[in-house]
Amino acid sequence: MESISVVEGSNPVSICFRVLNEETLARNVAVNVSSSSNTAVIGVDYNLPSSVFIFNSSVNEHCVSFVPLEDDIIENTETVTVVLSTSDPAVNFDISRETVSITDNDRASIDFSQAEFTIREDGSTLSYSVILTGNLDRSIVVSVNDIPGTATRDVDYSNVSETITFTNSSKRFTGALRIINDSIVETTETLILALSSSDPSVDLVNATVSIADVSNVSIGFTMESISVVEGSNPVSICVKVNEGILARNVAVNVSSSSNTAVIGVDYSLPSSVFIFNSSVNEHCVSFVPLEDDIIENTETVAVLLSTSDPAVNFDISRETVSITDND
Repeated sequence: MESISVVEGSNPVSICFRVLNEETLARNVAVNVSSSSNTAVIGVDYNLPSSVFIFNSSVNEHCVSFVPLEDDIIENTETVTVVLSTSDPAVNFDISRETVSITDNDRASIDFSQAEFTIREDGSTLSYSVILTGNLDRSIVVSVNDIPGTATRDVDYSNVSETITFTNSSKRFTGALRIINDSIVETTETLILALSSSDPSVDLVNATVSIADVSNVSIGFTMESISVVEGSNPVSICVKVNEGILARNVAVNVSSSSNTAVIGVDYSLPSSVFIFNSSVNEHCVSFVPLEDDIIENTETVAVLLSTSDPAVNFDISRETVSITDND
């Protein structure tokens, strides 16, 4: 054969030489076998003993063992030429050179310094690193791009488009992702930092970026205090969004804290949970002043707002209701 291909670290292969014509050898003929390295290096990429083969009337074929050696270096396919030579003038070579191509089987791992990044949506910049693990005898080109998830490109963050060339002396790249601030109260949004390469020798691992919202909404009662007469018609106590944009639900609790008025005796007010969102910016609850026949001082109760949502700021979180006696 004029050429063969092997994989580094694979089993030895036999390279054979034979007498091709039907002439009868009545004496010994000596043929030398040696290697001429092209890009492959003997003792590093392969082993092949230099040999002298003796052909005669009884022996018309010899084989030599070519051993592809294993390493952990990512490299191009390397070649070596196996060469026949002789000083015997009776020998003509049909094929005196056989090229052996040694295909690399090593892989590099390329990933981010973190599998998951979290950054506040405050206009800051996320610094990320892309790291190659492995030994290189050639360069590897990798691209970094963003893949929008719930986060929107050019609305929540600026697009990412990087081309990285890794070498054995340059295995780390640092890039930046700029976050765009807005005034919308929304859930944590995500995107993917994605790696891609046409190089078949790399294993790529993407990273997830979570953008934590820091926007606020102002919510409060429409009044700080009201007065009602016991036994009169129910009155509406209203809560509304005063400032901010909602892209998600916000829950606000409404409850009462009795001062001198007693719930169920002087008034009734259901504890409520109000849900505000982009479609609903106001809720009202019914306050009912109850009748009795007791002559008493004006009594008061505080209606309170509370929430566990860190995006909510209260303008007026407490409304005092004064109940005037009519007995």
